[in-house]
Amino acid sequence: MINKNLVIPRKNGVNFIRYVFAYALIIFHYNILSGHDVFWLLQGGYRIKAFFILTGFLTFYSYFKHPGAKEFAKRRFKRLVPSYVFVVLLCFLGCSLLSTYSFSEYFTSLHSYKYLVSNLLFLNFVCPDLPGVFTENQSTAINGSLWTMKIDIMFYVTVPLLYYLFRKHHKRWVLLGILITTIIYNETFEYLYIQSGNDLYQMLKRQLGGQYIYFLAGMCIYFYYLQIHSQVKWLLPLSVVIFLTGSYYQSWEYLTAFCYAVIIMELSLNAKVLSRFSEVPNITYGLYLYHFPVIQILLYYKINEWSHTGCCLLCLGIVTLLSIMNYQFIEKRIK
Repeated sequence: MINKNLVIPRKNGVNFIRYVFAYALIIFHYNILSGHDVFWLLQGGYRIKAFFILTGFLTFYSYFKHPGAKEFAKRRFKRLVPSYVFVVLLCFLGCSLLSTYSFSEYFTSLHSYKYLVSNLLFLNFVCPDLPGVFTENQSTAINGSLWTMKIDIMFYVTVPLLYYLFRKHHKRWVLLGILITTIIYNETFEYLYIQSGNDLYQMLKRQLGGQYIYFLAGMCIYFYYLQIHSQVKWLLPLSVVIFLTGSYYQSWEYLTAFCYAVIIMELSLNAKVLSRFSEVPNITYGLYLYHFPVIQILLYYKINEWSHTGCCLLCLGIVTLLSIMNYQFIEKRIK
């Protein structure tokens, strides 16, 4: 059941893939928030999905090497929570300088503390904005990308349970059960949305159940990687063709998820040219945490009116610097 023969080479392309999609996400959010279109090769909604695939693969690889719910929770907490809490608090305090409210109004507003509490609890969607902040921007959200954090947390919560199921039952049936559950979840909320037109159902579809297909795809690659890699000469090109074709058809979503996983993991583990990036420190969590508020601040000061490309490049530079500082002063110290 456990893929004992799978050993990820120390030099691999995972870091490169993380950086490519992290910077792609920044440019995507810049384009959305600015209403402009700075060119980037990676379009569509597959940036975050690539991270979900990597998470599904790497989390199970790590958990099966070092099983134990307590230690797993401790590792995930140290990796995710300190930097996350710091960014939420930094935005809460720093945005008081940008608010149209006075300091006394800002810090006595229930809205401010609703933001603080909901975001600290990974419930960004409950209150994504702060009083009087970014009111002239296209979006008033402070850090709109944090919606995926609760999905990651919920996925991690399921890992010990899935480990137990994999130990008790054949992996084929557990994976099939997850797939069926995910499809039922997706199709139920899609049907409810079509019938009612209520955006709530679309929002619910985007949550853990709707994204689990990508975690599942990463899991499947972990469990069957040796078999998949042995057939990579024909399987990889076929996956690319199906993925590119299926990207135009929503009904192909489940198939393209697995093809996308094949592409992402083969590039991550076996593209030697990408492995040269493996020694670079992984600051991509910081890129994810800091980019949205930095974009909003630059748009608040209308830097984009001088040059959209220049504003985007400035954003990339600032976010990279903040992420390096976050890595040095928080992430490295709490490992």
